[in-house]
Amino acid sequence: MVQNSSPVGKVLLKFDSWDGFDRCQTFQIRPFCFKPKRGATVVDNFLTSHDLSVVVQITSGRRCKHIYRVRDRSGRILILKMAEDDEGKEEIRRNLEGYKKLVFLGLAYFIPTIMSSSLDDKKGHILMEDCGTDFATLLREGGADLVPYERFEMEITKAYATSVGNGPDSNKHIDSQIQTVQDLYRDFFQTAFGSQESNAVIENLREFLPRNLSRFCFSSWDFMPGNIFIGDAGIKFADPTESVTGVPIIDLACLGGALGDVYNYPQASKWLDRLKRFSLGPLAEMLGLTEEEAEKIYLLGRLAQTLLSMRFSIQQHPAGNPVFVSRVVEYTKQLFLLNGQS
Repeated sequence: MVQNSSPVGKVLLKFDSWDGFDRCQTFQIRPFCFKPKRGATVVDNFLTSHDLSVVVQITSGRRCKHIYRVRDRSGRILILKMAEDDEGKEEIRRNLEGYKKLVFLGLAYFIPTIMSSSLDDKKGHILMEDCGTDFATLLREGGADLVPYERFEMEITKAYATSVGNGPDSNKHIDSQIQTVQDLYRDFFQTAFGSQESNAVIENLREFLPRNLSRFCFSSWDFMPGNIFIGDAGIKFADPTESVTGVPIIDLACLGGALGDVYNYPQASKWLDRLKRFSLGPLAEMLGLTEEEAEKIYLLGRLAQTLLSMRFSIQQHPAGNPVFVSRVVEYTKQLFLLNGQS
């Protein structure tokens, strides 16, 4: 953030090229030169100074309380995300860091066009392109069939192929997911449902998974229906964190499971089957993995998503959802067998 003095206070200059990262669209640097109105909220002052009007407030945000669909003076619809509290500012910081990294990976087309952004000790904001209806809304409203699986696979293949690189990112990603699975298993499964066999697999999970992976590509734990937009311009990923590289086989295993467990999508089982085939075939080849290595990583993702579903279904199933319980048992058994155990 660059500031200069001004007769009405400080002038915030907005550099939308983000420290040298090229954008597919550039915006003129201009001063945010506005004298706030006494008693007005930060959001109201921002809207007035940028000549924006609220169309509707979006309430699906997890941490950021101020998300709006807004209209500019030309009639263009945009999304405004603002925060004054620490949790909201942290989300904006992570978003901006994620956007930077995705642009660096060659995926500028994969994220919303950012019109302006700022972050300081008091507040933060992102003003960006409105990507339309997210996949989660399509699922809830019965319009998911407008997103054929073939188109999804084609678009995501492009993102993975564009961002493939060499480095330790996939190993770090797997280590992080192992810790997540072990924590969830201990907290929501082991005492009531754990067996000697499943406990041993989870405790020694690192030994059941491939090591020394040399390639990575775009990957995000948040690559979920609520953050995926599929329109005329292709897929847009709207809410990244700073962790955007790793082994996306885990993400696709989680995505496929969430379509059924969370969104009750009638075609979820078909998507899950096709996502698995894609993960163990073309994606594994892209990442230099054997089919067996890819399947082990896929099972790690299925374990993570199933244990998360157990966690969030505790209210409805205090004794544990039997479907989720049987899945965890099955996935640990498959990992055991894949490692030549008998």
